[in-house]
Amino acid sequence: MRPARTTVTWMAVLAVAAAIVADHSAWAAGATGRSAITDRIAYSTDAPTPDSPSAATAGVYSSTPAGKHPRLIAPDATSPAWASGGRWLAYVRGYAEIWRVRADGTGKQRVSRRGWIASQPAWSPDGKRLAYVRTWEIMVGGYPEQRSAIYLVRRDGTGTRRLHSGWGPAWSPDGRVIAFTYQGSSLAAIRPDGRHFRQLREDVAPGQAQFGPVGRRLVFIDVPIGGASVVRILDMRTGRLRAVPKDPSGEQPQSVTWTPDGRRLAYFRNRWISVGDTRRVGAVELCVVRPDGSGRRRLATLPSEVMSWEGLSWSR
Repeated sequence: MRPARTTVTWMAVLAVAAAIVADHSAWAAGATGRSAITDRIAYSTDAPTPDSPSAATAGVYSSTPAGKHPRLIAPDATSPAWASGGRWLAYVRGYAEIWRVRADGTGKQRVSRRGWIASQPAWSPDGKRLAYVRTWEIMVGGYPEQRSAIYLVRRDGTGTRRLHSGWGPAWSPDGRVIAFTYQGSSLAAIRPDGRHFRQLREDVAPGQAQFGPVGRRLVFIDVPIGGASVVRILDMRTGRLRAVPKDPSGEQPQSVTWTPDGRRLAYFRNRWISVGDTRRVGAVELCVVRPDGSGRRRLATLPSEVMSWEGLSWSR
């Protein structure tokens, strides 16, 4: 009887996989097709497993918010970030270099310095500069310790300069402020010229924050030590910090950003399936919700290879 139960379990898994493929038949077939550059999301995917329902190449993809017309922008890449207007996309290549590329896949160029370990690209509002994080190790008392700092660079890779220690940069819509994580447990801000550093909050442990398209609202995933992650919004003008109501499914958001109109938040959540006695991600869902928790809905179901924790970017 045990083999029969195993057969039934795998039939159920294959049924879920088939449903995902049917809902997104363009995933592999349309991955090399051309598409519009406006109103598109960008995300990264891992290499497919042998039992994967898709045959997508690992790398950064763009698609419509409904998950249609996916297109491979850059293989072997993660952490995509759209520039304003959706004409340029920055990403991390090989987990070590910052590159930029046009939305149609042309004009690829490395912008971080060769030999550096770089990550977390963020565009200036005018699309002329990028902020990113450089990471390195030093020896302290005979043990290695990691250090990180934020650097600025022009879109063509020139003019690199250090801004401040920290990580997770986010550029305000007016270009006057860069917010970032400082000393691991606080949110700080500084001007792009390096002046007027200030700490915004000292009681949060944010991942990379994202500004809304207007104003000074920051959204980020707060990851407290030993606790569940919470999506929070900080209004820099008033100092008000509020939590976004949790997803009723119980799943924790993996990446979060703003929709182009600034009225909703978009985030990835994992859909889990059972395989025998284990659970694994069967699909990744793109959802939107208003900051007060209302109007929550699913926009798209993407294949399980989508690296939901490696960033979600929506062109504006």
